[in-house]
Amino acid sequence: MTIADLTPLLLKSGWREFSNQLSRADRCFYKAFPDHKECRCNDGKNKQVELYLYKWEDRINPAPSAMIEVHGDMGDNNWIKLQRHGITNPDVPTIETVVESLLKTWDFAVKQHNQH
Repeated sequence: MTIADLTPLLLKSGWREFSNQLSRADRCFYKAFPDHKECRCNDGKNKQVELYLYKWEDRINPAPSAMIEVHGDMGDNNWIKLQRHGITNPDVPTIETVVESLLKTWDFAVKQHNQH
C-alpha cells in the first residue's frame, strides 16, 4: 500500500493531516483519543497521537514506513516521549494497534509517576 492509498483511509478513520516543517516525513497526521490521560499542556483536550509516514523511495525496498509518537507533560513539568519506529507497510489496523499499545504505556507511566 502506498502513502497515497493510505492517506484517505487514515482520514476516514479520524486522523487529521498537519504540516510539520521540522520533520523529514512525507505526510504527518494526528488523532485525538478519548479515555486516556491527557497532557497537562493540552488544555483539557483528549490525548493526541502523531503519525509520520515516510516513502523511502531511494531504498531497495521502496515500501512506506511509519513512526508513531505519544509525548507530553505528566503533570509536574516532567515530559516523556514514546515512539515506535520502523513500521513497514503500515495499514490502518496495524497503526491503531500500535497506537493503543503506546497509549496504554503512556497511561501507565503517568499513573506511576503521579503516585510517587
